Amino acid sequence: KNAQLKTFVSGKVRTLDDMNLKVGMSGETTSRCAPMGKAVFGDNHVEVDAGTDYLKTGTPVEIVRIKGNKIFIKYITT
Repeated sequence: KNAQLKTFVSGKVRTLDDMNLKVGMSGETTSRCAPMGKAVFGDNHVEVDAGTDYLKTGTPVEIVRIKGNKIFIKYITT
């Protein structure tokens, strides 16, 4: 007899489209970006790519490009 799960998973992954993220939105890094890291834009915590920059936690950033499921950011002065 085979062992199988008989439960149905009804959850889903949030996509970038669900989050309404747009180029030009500003936010803040929530981890070190070397160059990949995490940032928050509004209530959305996402993985980001800082290109060739190395940013510390709490750095103000702006979305400069969204390509597929990848978000590219740059440092902004406040």
